[in-house]
Amino acid sequence: MLRNVKRRFDYILIKLESLVDANARQLEELSTLNITRLPNESMELKILLAHIQEMSMSFNLQYLMLPNKISYENQQFTLLSNIMKNKHDTAKNAINNIR
Repeated sequence: MLRNVKRRFDYILIKLESLVDANARQLEELSTLNITRLPNESMELKILLAHIQEMSMSFNLQYLMLPNKISYENQQFTLLSNIMKNKHDTAKNAINNIR
């Protein structure tokens, strides 16, 4: 059971890291465009800027949520670990009392 929790924790971390990396790559690609030379009235420029801002906000939100998710998973892991340890100790003590 503890292994399943650890696998789930690892899976979530890998998934979050891949999302953060994907957003960082997309932002880097868009930021390399020289949009200052485009005419101000260009609709494409407005769309591009809105898209960059949206991606930036999404990236920042995911980055800010990452420590909370890691903390939550750590709490869940610790909780299950403590429960399993208590269960093991109880069973061990019961067996020792029978002897």
